[in-house]
Amino acid sequence: MTRNIAIVLFLLLLPTLFYLFWVWMARRHAAKKGTDAPGPESFRDAPWIWLSIAGLALVVITLLATPIVLRESGNPGTYVAPQYKDGKIVPGHYDKK
Repeated sequence: MTRNIAIVLFLLLLPTLFYLFWVWMARRHAAKKGTDAPGPESFRDAPWIWLSIAGLALVVITLLATPIVLRESGNPGTYVAPQYKDGKIVPGHYDKK
């Protein structure tokens, strides 16, 4: 569960991370050349709406594409409960018959 939440948060933040990296690199390059840096003057002037839309789009695309790419069917088989056999516990599993 924690892994799934981390993946969704990462996808939401990915466009913002790319944008902040681009602004940082552009300002660094402009400082070397002695020109004006592109991008917003302050952190508040960033295109937050577009970055949010891009993050949500990544999450939606990922959630829609995952079952297609993994090709997991909705029916994994019949579940066989854990059993005690020959002094050992056999874990539960899905039996595909």
